[in-house]
Amino acid sequence: MQVKHIALLGLLAVAPVLAQDTQQQISISSDRAVFEENHGVYIGNVELNQGGLTITADTLQLMTENKSVEKVIATGGPARFTRQASAAEGKVSAAASAIEYDIVNEVITLTGNAHINRQGSLIEGTRIVYNARNRVVNAVARAETGARVNMVLQPLRNGNKEKEKRPEEPGR
Repeated sequence: MQVKHIALLGLLAVAPVLAQDTQQQISISSDRAVFEENHGVYIGNVELNQGGLTITADTLQLMTENKSVEKVIATGGPARFTRQASAAEGKVSAAASAIEYDIVNEVITLTGNAHINRQGSLIEGTRIVYNARNRVVNAVARAETGARVNMVLQPLRNGNKEKEKRPEEPGR
C-alpha cells in the first residue's frame, strides 16, 4: 500500500469555514427518511446543505449525540462534497464512493475512487483523509492493484504572490 502525507498549501483551505458551517442549520432532502433516537438514514437523491457546504449522495447517515450532529456518512455512485468558501478562495469539490465527515474531530474521509479538486489543483487516490484541524491530507493508493496517488498542483496566480523587489542600485 502506498501512502503519501501531504500538507497542501491551499488545496483544501477549508478548515476555518468548516467550523463556521457547523454553526449553521442543516437542511436535508431525500426520497425517504428514517430517524430513530441518535441515527437518521436518508435514502434516494439525498442533498444536505449547511452554510456553504453541500453533500449529495444515494444514501446518507446522520449520527447525533445530545441533539448535535457528530458524524455524516454519505455513499453513492459517487457521493459528492462541495464547499464554497468565498469567491476569492473558490470552490472545493470532492467525490468518492463513500464520504465520512466527522464533525467533532474535523476529519473528512473519502473512500473508493476518491478525488478532491480546488481551482484546478487535484489529488486522487483510493482513500483520502483530510484533517481540517492541522490541514494535513493523507492519500493512499492500493499499490497491489497498480493504483497510485496522483496530484496536479496549479501555480499561484500572479495576483496572489508577492513580487520580488530588487533594491535599487546606488547612483540610480
